[in-house]
Amino acid sequence: MEKMIIFESLPLLQSTLSDFFGRFSHIQIVGTPSKFDFLDQLLKTTQPDWLWVDGTVEEIGKKGYLKKVQKQFPALKIIVFSFGDTIVDIQRFYRLGIRGYLSKMASLDELTKAMHIIAENKIYVSASLVESLTSWVSTPAKFAKTAYYKLTTREQEVLQLIVDEYTTREIADKLFVSKCTIETHRLNLIQKLGVKNTAGLVRTAIVEQLCGYLT
Repeated sequence: MEKMIIFESLPLLQSTLSDFFGRFSHIQIVGTPSKFDFLDQLLKTTQPDWLWVDGTVEEIGKKGYLKKVQKQFPALKIIVFSFGDTIVDIQRFYRLGIRGYLSKMASLDELTKAMHIIAENKIYVSASLVESLTSWVSTPAKFAKTAYYKLTTREQEVLQLIVDEYTTREIADKLFVSKCTIETHRLNLIQKLGVKNTAGLVRTAIVEQLCGYLT
């Protein structure tokens, strides 16, 4: 018997998921918390095989939380249920160790399909997400990769750390400089890459595969 926790903030969806997964003869639902405070304790006491988690809850998206959970429970199959996230947000979830990402608009058939694929130790990517990714990466980029080579070595380092989700303070500490220096580098990067903000830096770095050059 495999144990499952369903962490969902929307009561109606939580009830629907509980009823649905309750039909699986090999699944035992050991908790359905709707508050983040109860999730950690429940994970420790039940040590589940599956975790369906509400990606719209702010604490779930915080840097390091899902990685910490994955480290504590390496066999845990984590699936994020969310909506309205950008491709960058979704990629970040996968980098944190989840096994699948589904929209809260997904059908019950898709949930079943995801369960079967993840049970085989594979990563599940929904068809709608694949379509979005294909459309996103196939759109002609406005930014030319040659512009990347105008970055200084330090700007390259800062860009990599921004993409890796380090805060300004963390970047400053890592590179042994002041926060003001990092903010200056950030502003220079925004200007050189022709974007409006930090989110634009991350999107451009991913779309143009700049991070691959920063290893």
